Amino acid sequence: MKKLLWLVCLVPLVGFTQSPNVVKLQGKVVVDSLVIDEEEPLSDEPDEGVSTSYRVLQLARAQTLAVDDLAGGVEYVSGVQKIQLAGAKIEQIYKLPVGSNVEMTCDLFKAHTAYHYTDVLCDVKSFNLLRNSKVR
Repeated sequence: MKKLLWLVCLVPLVGFTQSPNVVKLQGKVVVDSLVIDEEEPLSDEPDEGVSTSYRVLQLARAQTLAVDDLAGGVEYVSGVQKIQLAGAKIEQIYKLPVGSNVEMTCDLFKAHTAYHYTDVLCDVKSFNLLRNSKVR
C-alpha cells in the first residue's frame, strides 16, 4: 500500500519538469527597428520599404544560450546580445518605459518565421523591474 501511495504522489510530477531553455536573464528593454524592402508582386519597381519596430531585451554582454529548435531538441546559439520579446505578456512589455532594466524569465526559442527578427526569441513568462530601472 505504501508503494502505491508513493507512486500516486509521484505521478503528478511527471511531465512538469521545467525546460532547460527557461532561464532568468537581466537586461534593458529597448526598441529595435528594421526596414523590410519588398518588391510588389506585380511590379518590377521596388517598394520604398516597410519599417517595423519591436521590443528586445538587450543583454550587457554577448552570451551563448540554449534554445528550443524546431525539431523539439536543444540548440546552442552564441554571440546573443539582443533577444526579441514575445508571448502572452508582450502587451505588458510594451507598456514598460524604453530603457527599463528588468529581470525576465524566458522560454528561449530559435527564430522560425518572417516576424522573428533576432536569432533567439524570449517567450516572456514573467518579469520584474530592477532598481534604478529607467536608464537616462
